[in-house]
Amino acid sequence: MKFSLFSIFFLFSISFSFCQVEILTTENFAENTKSGYWLIKFYADWCPHCKKLNPIFEEAAKKYSGGVTFGSVHCPDEGSVCNKQNIRGYPTVKLYENGIEKTTFNAERTVESFRKFLINEIQPVHQIKSFKDLEKEEVQFLLLIESSNSQKEQLIRNYQNSALENFHFRKFSIFEYDSSDVLKETDFDAKIIEESIKSGGSLVIFYKDLFETFEEIFYDPGNLEELIDEGLFPPMSELSRSYYQKLKKDKQTFALAILDRKHEDSELFKETMITFSQTQKHLNFVWIDWENVENFFLNLPVKKQDLPTIIILTQPDHDLYIQPKDMGIANFFKQFSDGKLKKHQEDIQEKPEVFFSDDPQNSFEFSPFILLIVVGFFVGVGFMAYKLYNRKREEREKFD
Repeated sequence: MKFSLFSIFFLFSISFSFCQVEILTTENFAENTKSGYWLIKFYADWCPHCKKLNPIFEEAAKKYSGGVTFGSVHCPDEGSVCNKQNIRGYPTVKLYENGIEKTTFNAERTVESFRKFLINEIQPVHQIKSFKDLEKEEVQFLLLIESSNSQKEQLIRNYQNSALENFHFRKFSIFEYDSSDVLKETDFDAKIIEESIKSGGSLVIFYKDLFETFEEIFYDPGNLEELIDEGLFPPMSELSRSYYQKLKKDKQTFALAILDRKHEDSELFKETMITFSQTQKHLNFVWIDWENVENFFLNLPVKKQDLPTIIILTQPDHDLYIQPKDMGIANFFKQFSDGKLKKHQEDIQEKPEVFFSDDPQNSFEFSPFILLIVVGFFVGVGFMAYKLYNRKREEREKFD
């Protein structure tokens, strides 16, 4: 095979790590920053304060670049951009929203200061006073918390961190109350109240008309971010580029149901898969319409007449398992869990575009293939230099 999934993923991982802070130039500044939130550092390489800021800015980008894209502009090379943005000193850090400057960062240059700055300016967590304030969305997060709860400060901090990382996926809300009487005066569901006030509150995850509550976070606030991460995409969410990137980044093995949405049995098949997701907790269950398969995979060994069908793609091993035509769903998952399922011999190839987000704010500066060309160039230069060195040495030896 010419280019395996492992090779693509390996290069993607390198590209991702190199591009936590995107390099902005005169040519790409306006186009790249026109959508979403951007935190941009304007600097000069000779500036000592800039050198001190660099590792701090990069660390902040690693932690908080989920919903915010971090960028940098080297002003000595990109003077026109810096002049247009009224840069008067180095370093200068500004926050942009949809291409428009929102504010300038003037706090202490620490990772924690960047966190507080982004939370204050973007406000990824919505304060609500009534259950009716919760918008009807596919997934909605709500932190119910009693004001006197001893874990309140740590829980809110963890909740804000998750919201800052994922607010572009889902909406995050918080309701802080003083007593159960205050809570009852609002329009909150009685069952939610009953389950929540026992521990001083809870995390509530709404899935359309259903909800789940988690009180155990008040015994271990560290569980909060994990629960949110698990609840971002309910079982059998449709596969999108951003969701696919998250699965790859988190090295999550997933079961992909390939359907023809026009077929009358497609909804029934999804409901069946949701049932199996309750017992197959080690898998993420997603689905994709047949017409969109080619937007993700180049050589998926599945034909339309095979639909509906299931594939399992493991992470980080990248092994592919395809449901045999004569094997039922229950047996397919059992065979996989028991390690008896035969994996597909040929690696699956992904489209390069799959590593670029649906939203321009989350796209990467370099694709894996560009990175491959760059790496290949330097390897080639090194090899030629080595050959030239040997030839020169041989010529000198002839005269010695």
